[in-house]
Amino acid sequence: MSLRYKETRRAARGKIAGLAVFVGVDFIGLLTLAGFSVAMTMIVPPHAVLSPARAQWCAEIFAAKAAPKGGIVRRAVRDVEREIGREVLLREVRRRGFHLIETGGQFIIVCNSGLFRVLC
Repeated sequence: MSLRYKETRRAARGKIAGLAVFVGVDFIGLLTLAGFSVAMTMIVPPHAVLSPARAQWCAEIFAAKAAPKGGIVRRAVRDVEREIGREVLLREVRRRGFHLIETGGQFIIVCNSGLFRVLC
């Protein structure tokens, strides 16, 4: 491992730690999984930064009783767009490997990473 790589990793960790107050644990986890690179030291776009209240609202979606059991969680589209935004929900669902369906003004999150088939 080169000295330059170690310095980049250390710098990236410092940037991530500096964002902890603003973006919450889930977003930091996403950055950490992306690997260590110069791109991680870029400024985070405003739509990706969650306030603590919004991060809590997002965490509560996946803390529902059905989520850990592989069940279904349902939220109104207007509530999601008002509280955290569609992009944040999409990112969180993808990060967890779940499936997201939008129908009738509702988001339906299938909290299971298995195969998904629509039968009719």
